Amino acid sequence: MTVEMAPEGVGGGRGGAFVWPEEEADLDAWDKEIYDKAKKAQEEQMELMSPKGPRIPKKDGMTIAEQAKALLQGKEVWRPSWKDYGVAREVEVGR
Repeated sequence: MTVEMAPEGVGGGRGGAFVWPEEEADLDAWDKEIYDKAKKAQEEQMELMSPKGPRIPKKDGMTIAEQAKALLQGKEVWRPSWKDYGVAREVEVGR
C-alpha cells in the first residue's frame, strides 16, 4: 500500500504527519478467538505435513514405548495382530 501525504493546509491535511489509528480494545467484532483457533489448527496441520513430521506426538494414543512398558509390567496382555480383537487402537511413535 502506498500513502501520499498532503502538505499542510491542502485538503485539510496536517502537514504530512501520519498518525496511526488507535488500537481497537474490543476484538470481538473481528472474531479474534476464532481467528486464533484457526491459526493454531493451521500451524498444527503444517507441522504434521512438514518433511520432518510431527515433533510432538499426539496425546490420544499410547506410544510404542508406553505399550512395551505396559506389556513388561504385566498391565497388558500380548495378543497376535493377525486375529481380530475388535476396535483398533491408534499408536503414536515417540521421537
